[in-house]
Amino acid sequence: MGVSRRNEWKATSGKSNVQPSTEPRSYGSRNAFLFPPHPTAALLPTYETRFHRHTRKTRRVRIATRLLQRTCLSRRISVFAQVNICQRTLPRKMPVHVSRIMRPDDANIAGTVHGGTILRMIEEAGVIISTQHCNSKPQHENCVAALARVERTDFLSPILIGEVAHVATHITYTSKHSVEVQALVTAENLLNGSKRVTNKATLWYVPLSIKSPDKVLPVPPIEYGCDEERDDGQTRYDAQKSARVELMAKPAFSLTPIISPEWRSKAETHTVGYSQSSLIHLVGPSDCAIHGYVQGGVTMKLMDEVAGIVAARHCQTNIVTASVDAINFHRKLRLGSILTVTGRLTFTSAKSMEIEVGVEANALLGDGSEEEAEAERVCAVSAYFTYVSLAKDGKPLGVPQLKLQTEDEKRCFEDGKARYMQNKAKRDAKKGGSA
Repeated sequence: MGVSRRNEWKATSGKSNVQPSTEPRSYGSRNAFLFPPHPTAALLPTYETRFHRHTRKTRRVRIATRLLQRTCLSRRISVFAQVNICQRTLPRKMPVHVSRIMRPDDANIAGTVHGGTILRMIEEAGVIISTQHCNSKPQHENCVAALARVERTDFLSPILIGEVAHVATHITYTSKHSVEVQALVTAENLLNGSKRVTNKATLWYVPLSIKSPDKVLPVPPIEYGCDEERDDGQTRYDAQKSARVELMAKPAFSLTPIISPEWRSKAETHTVGYSQSSLIHLVGPSDCAIHGYVQGGVTMKLMDEVAGIVAARHCQTNIVTASVDAINFHRKLRLGSILTVTGRLTFTSAKSMEIEVGVEANALLGDGSEEEAEAERVCAVSAYFTYVSLAKDGKPLGVPQLKLQTEDEKRCFEDGKARYMQNKAKRDAKKGGSA
């Protein structure tokens, strides 16, 4: 150690309360040219030794600072953004929130927001977070998450016009080719600031390549807090997979659309044929994602509209969506397709109605012959919607009992009754467990 440095060390050895300097850094002409200051430089710690007060940093700190500044300048990002890049495998720390105020065109004549509107908001939030996660892997192939299944969703409380619907989504499980997204919907009253939970939903997405939409890409894994969390996700994945396989083994949805009003004028009230309804929709660009296929939320909104028409025709009162059984998307719906959405009553209890809704698609291809059109018609989506009848004060009303006329209607009624009793038993067991 040189004499000057030894003397300086002796002079400062008695000062034990030396603090790191907070003065801004100064760079020489050469350093300023090679490594110009970056906004993050002020955030880096400055060290000061007792015999290097004029230097304010050791050689190791100086080298680390230069390397970090060079990286920041090349990537045009801050130090903290680099930490977030390393944590992209933990999407649960970055939930996606979607909020929107409910307008009159989102609700029915009684001012209650349609269930399809909420389902579409949930699906949009799920697409955002799942697409972000599937594109987080370095050097990945660009993809868009497509909705494959929605588990049973209960509408706990209706949302009214003027309230704000908040949708919060986060990823809870990933398999090799699918992503599980949990969604929570709350309604906020802007006048008094009160909030309440209205929906809880579970959605499954698969990543589709933008270049080849028929190609399903692998999903980056997530890190779990514990093994039990991963095992629970695996159990849910196996359950939904077996349910889809069981559904595919059943006969496909097939129902003749009811378009002519003459059919309804001849049908008896409170029968299946009297309330059966259909809706025809041409898929436009606003209905599709960037890969050219219909968004799942658009399809669910159309299904909810048809189910609401069926329920209103049967009850002739105000109706709201109470729940939706698992919705399975069997096929992708292409831009330019003609969708025929048909719904019919299958079961009625004392205060609720079950409505079966199916979506059939016709591709606008070929020579336009009737034979080819029938061959191209496929069942793309099917689900069961449950509605309840409400009075003007919001209290539930009784539902007229369904009149069965054919053997097929009787079989559907018994199947609907079995589903109703099963769901009721689950609700009772859940209430008993929470109590």
